[in-house]
Amino acid sequence: MRKLIMVSPEDFSLEMKKEEITNIVNMFCDYLNFYRVKSRPTKYEIMGPVSKILEMAKNSKRYTSGSIKSKALRKHEMNKISEGYVSNEAFGKLEDAVDSLMSFREELPEMQIKNVMELIDGEIYFKQRKKNVEKFEKTKSYFVEFLKIKYTSDIKEFNQKWDKNFNDWSEIPYPSKKYESDGNEFIKSNVVNFWKEIKGMKGEKDE
Repeated sequence: MRKLIMVSPEDFSLEMKKEEITNIVNMFCDYLNFYRVKSRPTKYEIMGPVSKILEMAKNSKRYTSGSIKSKALRKHEMNKISEGYVSNEAFGKLEDAVDSLMSFREELPEMQIKNVMELIDGEIYFKQRKKNVEKFEKTKSYFVEFLKIKYTSDIKEFNQKWDKNFNDWSEIPYPSKKYESDGNEFIKSNVVNFWKEIKGMKGEKDE
């Protein structure tokens, strides 16, 4: 992060705005917890409506807070993985994040708005990408443990059933939907049952 950006006639320091930027980044990350993505998402998918929000926020004369919320909500509703559902809690977090962003935007020198929006975009992406990778690795680890129990840690039996040639359990990849469609009957059954178990665990936690 650059510590100082000079703008005549005033000095503008990003360091002075660090806390506000961090708060806004966290607010959008809290909202994105409600935005579902694929197991290996692109940056566009990870950021969801937030990329559009930040792009629109660069031009306050053209877009109001209300119009930005409307565009973002519509984009969320078009997310196929979420099946068009946006909870009241998700919508509330989206509203709060947009309102805070637009209020903060008014404090910025006109020449720095684009730079700051891009900075916020980058910080949100980094946090969400890190969170996604951690979730990916945790699910993969759960899947390996699930299979080890299923096959009593016998990698030879596992390879025979799956028609694979893995040397170690750590080589087993993420249980993607591709396995369900392209795998043999053992693979399909194992992957489907794993996800049922994961959903059951989530259901218990929710209760």
